[in-house]
Amino acid sequence: MQQNKKVSKLLFVCMSMALSVTLLFESGVVNGASNITNELELSDQSKRAPVDGEIQLPAGVTVIKVLEDVTLQHQLRKREELLSDGGKRVMITRNNGTVIVYYIEYEGLITAVNGRQVTVQVKYGPPQTITIPDQIIIEDDDQLGLKPGVQIEWEIDRFGQLISVELDD
Repeated sequence: MQQNKKVSKLLFVCMSMALSVTLLFESGVVNGASNITNELELSDQSKRAPVDGEIQLPAGVTVIKVLEDVTLQHQLRKREELLSDGGKRVMITRNNGTVIVYYIEYEGLITAVNGRQVTVQVKYGPPQTITIPDQIIIEDDDQLGLKPGVQIEWEIDRFGQLISVELDD
């Protein structure tokens, strides 16, 4: 099980790096452009850059701690923050503050299941109940299913909508 967690984390890091490279490529930076002027059109519109005033934390949620704040190449900055509800907010911005990528990710242990409504003990926060819409495909490589004791990770977009769910052992 520990090996699977390491592989999952490595896969997540690789996917994050691939997203960063894709962002740089799509914006023209990789091709040598000296500054980024066009907004990106990401294939996943739920993570596209929000317009001013759209970014707000869920009601009653605050930032507890900045986990990572690094400058990437080509005037990009990545910031990860631990939130009071146990989530981790991830933002990639330009140096001028324009947000390119924004989402909040959660992980925890399923404690109760009622159809597609799941109660989760969030790793760094209080329990949460989430309802997984039918249009969301649950990534379940190990065929674990939604049941108590299974680890779950999910992401929400800037509107608070669920955009991905993954089960892990």
